[in-house]
Amino acid sequence: WYTSTIVRFRLRFITAIFFSLLLFVSCGHNDCDTRISLDEKVTWAMGAEMDTVKIAPYYYYEPLKLGYRNLSDLLGTDEHYIWVKIDFSITDDLKNKSLGFVVPYIHFSEQTWVNDVYLGQMGTIGKDAISSLYSSKSFFIPKELVNQEGQNTIYMKVLSKGRSSIAEGLFIDVYDHALSAADELNFIHTRIYLVFEGILLASFIVLLILFFGNCKNISVFIFSLICLFTSILLTYFCGSEMEGYKQGIISHINFTKIFLCCGLYLSLFSILGFMISFIEIKQPGWFLFLKHCVLVFIIIITFAAPDYDALISLCKPMISLLFGYSGLCFVLIIRSLFFKETRRRAIIILSGFSLLIVSMLVDIVLRHYMRNINYPYFAIFGWQLTIGFFVVYLSMN
Repeated sequence: WYTSTIVRFRLRFITAIFFSLLLFVSCGHNDCDTRISLDEKVTWAMGAEMDTVKIAPYYYYEPLKLGYRNLSDLLGTDEHYIWVKIDFSITDDLKNKSLGFVVPYIHFSEQTWVNDVYLGQMGTIGKDAISSLYSSKSFFIPKELVNQEGQNTIYMKVLSKGRSSIAEGLFIDVYDHALSAADELNFIHTRIYLVFEGILLASFIVLLILFFGNCKNISVFIFSLICLFTSILLTYFCGSEMEGYKQGIISHINFTKIFLCCGLYLSLFSILGFMISFIEIKQPGWFLFLKHCVLVFIIIITFAAPDYDALISLCKPMISLLFGYSGLCFVLIIRSLFFKETRRRAIIILSGFSLLIVSMLVDIVLRHYMRNINYPYFAIFGWQLTIGFFVVYLSMN
């Protein structure tokens, strides 16, 4: 009864969070009245690393459709520099006011000018470039820079590499409105993960105390490691909020290797290890040795990647190895449903992780098929429910 009550409460909680996010991504009526959408005004041209904004007008520009992975679909995953040009005229509501230019999401990084005046950047370009990750930005445009009558021009020098994107939702508005909208987007795309990271670290400490205090169940210890490793993984998604990353104290490639790659590897291996241990599936010694060798091999290969391009090219074979091991573990879990002594625990495992699996499928559909990145990763919400389920279960058994 107690476990089911907790689960029902968390379901209501996650539903409330979901609808709150829907409110965040839509603007209030008054805030949108003065907004000028720029999505249909975006054009692009191939550029070069050494280009200055004085050279940008001499390129031939073509229309650019915005969306998740639009640049990688257009240019591939190799490194390219492009110029993005946006011409706009302001409305009467915006005349003689300081404005804000909002960029919801761009990957890898960029620099921005308005009417040939430099405004700022998202991430850094050039040698040792730093990605803007999942952050949004509102560029401040003083009213003195704006042509009150006639055309204004935005130039963005964009470094494209990896799964590069310029998301839809670019707009000009009164600066206060633009800054507020960018803050809401940053909450949804970055800061919300700080909250969940705190929950995971708290769960790690609670389970560790439980294990060393009065419980010697190895499954409790493994699950505490899952909480630790997934909190490391979440650090990647809120890296733009961390001064060490923004100031370049840790390079983007090392940040990606440690928090995204190794965080993902360790999280997945520990989750699968927990499932096998919880169900009490016997593992032969050679299998234990082999799976840990695979983990060490993947980590070594990842850290050996000399640059971001090499790291991207290594992703597919490394992920293939992970999925191969994951598939084998799931075969063992499904197989355990057919044996009386392991059936009950297998059902608990599948029930506990079902919400995580469903939320991951939602992310796959939204991001990879619908190309929609207006929402945070729903898998993190499903993961919080899974964490709550097993923290309650393990603490009561």
